[in-house]
Amino acid sequence: MDAPDIHPSRLAMLRPGNGNDSARELLFDFAKICAEIGAKLNQASANAKAAEWDGASLELRGGARTMGLVRLADLCQ
Repeated sequence: MDAPDIHPSRLAMLRPGNGNDSARELLFDFAKICAEIGAKLNQASANAKAAEWDGASLELRGGARTMGLVRLADLCQ
């Protein structure tokens, strides 16, 4: 069975009592971080730096798991 794209209970844990605005802000911040990590991945790939690639993918995986983005985290694994 495939993992869900987004684990809703994980997102709910990130915003207890804060409402939808906080969840939206968290997702927006994570999207910005993903763009930065994407740039790191592109740079590591262009320079054939496996260790940098691994570090960036690990960073992305951790953030994805925190946000409940199970499928993305699994792809980074």
